[in-house]
Amino acid sequence: MKEIVLAGGCFWGMEAYFKKIYGVSQVTSGYANGQGTPNYKDLCAGYFDHAEAVKILYDEEKISSYYLICHFFRVVDPTTLHRQAADFGKQYRSGIYYTDALEKVWIKKLVALYARDFQKPLVVEVQPLENFYKAEEYHQDYLEKNPGGYCHIPLWLEGELFIPEKLYELFRAPPFLDFPEDHPPGLYVTEEGLPMYLSFQRRKDEFKGEPLVKVPDDELYFVPKEEMLSLGYGYLLPYIEKKSDLQNASEEKETL
Repeated sequence: MKEIVLAGGCFWGMEAYFKKIYGVSQVTSGYANGQGTPNYKDLCAGYFDHAEAVKILYDEEKISSYYLICHFFRVVDPTTLHRQAADFGKQYRSGIYYTDALEKVWIKKLVALYARDFQKPLVVEVQPLENFYKAEEYHQDYLEKNPGGYCHIPLWLEGELFIPEKLYELFRAPPFLDFPEDHPPGLYVTEEGLPMYLSFQRRKDEFKGEPLVKVPDDELYFVPKEEMLSLGYGYLLPYIEKKSDLQNASEEKETL
């Protein structure tokens, strides 16, 4: 299990939205990246500078932090400073607080892709998680305890199909035309360190990735993890650390 902390205004709605996403096992409302040990009353009074946020525990084999960030941009206005909907104040700032330093570069690239869609500059904090304090118990599962309570998140989006186009753009694969035809499916990295998944994909799935080797009825593709999962390919081979390891991996006989 991995975790990420997201701040997008009042944590009541953020918690209710993210806990319904496939692959998410737990969502906790709390206070992130501030000084001191906060409580709700004093935070609202301005004695603390934390952001209302949710800590999301998720299964990385089912969903990625990048996919969760795409959901974040689906429901949060990233251009309003210290404000979301009717809520004003520094505690309502928007932020992405990561716990895996290796994801920092890709998170910032993903945020930059979303920035192109807005005329105003984005004011989303992208920082390592410094601290997180669980909010008082009455804040946890607030909208379940108080049906019809205040919520700035459009929860009706839960039932609609969501295609994270920015995620596919971020992990679009370059062509590797020199790959051997007998190379097994699995996870590899480009020379730039970009993670990619290799799979045999039926043409009828209409996946529009980069074709590598054409064989009867099938094509060999580099496929982002999220695309594989959405198409039903849940099993992945072990991670291959270096491109120099590719030849050794070709000896493996595992298949999806």
